[in-house]
Amino acid sequence: MKRGIRWAISIMLIGLILWMVAMAIWAFIRQSDTVGIAHEAFDEINALRVEHGLPELLWDEELAGLAVKHSEYMNKTRDFSHSNYNYVENILENSGGYPSGNSVVMPWKHSSGHYFNMLDSDIHSGAIGIVGDYATFLAR
Repeated sequence: MKRGIRWAISIMLIGLILWMVAMAIWAFIRQSDTVGIAHEAFDEINALRVEHGLPELLWDEELAGLAVKHSEYMNKTRDFSHSNYNYVENILENSGGYPSGNSVVMPWKHSSGHYFNMLDSDIHSGAIGIVGDYATFLAR
């Protein structure tokens, strides 16, 4: 009987360890994907701009850092607020995160202020930062 119990406990521990490894890998992939999804969303903004006869925006690493920083702040505090960076800005909260660039841009397309920001002819560069349930688009 003791041997069977030890065997069952061993199997449960191995299962728990495998589950923890899988969760760590999933978290790493999810974190890594936010950069790809941010670029995918940025590409969608550029496609929208081209569709409206506007030049594409250039990706700006400085703005990307600020956008990530602001999204981190919102994710940490759950304070859904605009930043004080004095740039053209769109922010978004989506519980459950962002599975694609389209899931970031689509709500902005349906908000007149955000739509105007994406199509602002005075901006030339921008970036998107995604952390958790929050996405920030900054442009100048």
